[in-house]
Amino acid sequence: MTSLPIASGTIILVCLALLVSPMISDAAELSLASSKSMDYGVTEYQIRLEGEIKDGDSRKVEGFLREKKIDQGSFYADRAVISLSSVGGSYMEGLKLAHLFQEKGVQTLVKGGDTCASACAIAFLGGTLVGEEEVSMTARTLEIGGILAFHAPYLNLSEGHFDKAMVETAWDAAVLTIANLIEESAKLRLNTSLLPIILKEGRDSALVLKTVSDLGRFRVSTHTETRPRKFTPTMAFNLCWNGSSNYGTSDYESNLAQFRKTRPVSFNINTGYYGPQLRSVLRTVMQTDEGGEGSPIYCVVDTLEMEGHLRASCRGTFNAGSISEARKIAERLDQNGNYTLEEPCDTSLGLDVLKGYERSMSETDWVAVVPPNTPISLIGKALEFYEKTEQPITTNSPSRSSK
Repeated sequence: MTSLPIASGTIILVCLALLVSPMISDAAELSLASSKSMDYGVTEYQIRLEGEIKDGDSRKVEGFLREKKIDQGSFYADRAVISLSSVGGSYMEGLKLAHLFQEKGVQTLVKGGDTCASACAIAFLGGTLVGEEEVSMTARTLEIGGILAFHAPYLNLSEGHFDKAMVETAWDAAVLTIANLIEESAKLRLNTSLLPIILKEGRDSALVLKTVSDLGRFRVSTHTETRPRKFTPTMAFNLCWNGSSNYGTSDYESNLAQFRKTRPVSFNINTGYYGPQLRSVLRTVMQTDEGGEGSPIYCVVDTLEMEGHLRASCRGTFNAGSISEARKIAERLDQNGNYTLEEPCDTSLGLDVLKGYERSMSETDWVAVVPPNTPISLIGKALEFYEKTEQPITTNSPSRSSK
């Protein structure tokens, strides 16, 4: 992440400005762009909100959702994707929109060529989708070429003289704005550790998110023409790289082991969701960093095929003296209630083995199979390279050890 002026074709996070610019006058327009039929008889409505965000816009959107009976408490209910294009407006109204999107399960989108800034960006953070297992997850997408911008509180005043009371009132409003952002960040699934980084930027600078790592930190997805259609060893390495701070340069192909891990297996470190019904997973152990003092760092990735879907989960990283020692540690994972490693991961991948990328999985996950420093615009090319040059990891891969 670098500090640069605003430029098109990138994601921009500029801290949050809450004082409405008097230069904007037209209220946001809400329109139905299209609708399409999905699986299970579900209708997905494509709607668009464009223009200045003003008081009452959340009621306007809520009325539309009520008319279309959109209240996505279930994966099998009608849903909406809202395309946002606005340079700002009322912060509080943007926050109301964010909460509405979360409550009703509305996905948010910034299209290529559009800008979503200030109050619009706050609304964007509310993007939510209810998955097949009735689990709510973030669903906010920035297309390549779109701009997403947050900027720091500042006074946008015309020329003139202002008394002490007016200045103090404006200052208090700016401070309250920051306090509200901090208070609401958890609800909007914005990591509070990012707030100081965002708030450092002033009126004329911006934080530009340019890489896969930046997308992951802010839980924003993107769209590319190429989606993963298989899971390769390098993708597994990248899954570890994006999911853990313990990574570096390593000849993982020379320090890799694969074996069939039978019950008990939990697959998902965070929830153990698959545990009761799993018979086995393919477990891959690979070195991800040389480590210090002769203690390399290894990572575990589990892969399984269930109901026509290939799923991969980064389980975590740990220190071991050799690949053989690392394999023994990996074999004990999930035994006797031991479900965690030294540093757990939280990255995963879902693929439909016939159709490729599985849409029901979180959009923020699949980009984790390319290196974290990959520019957003080059994600597709990286995936194409793996497709052409590597054999996939499948659940039928034979057991192996490099050393």
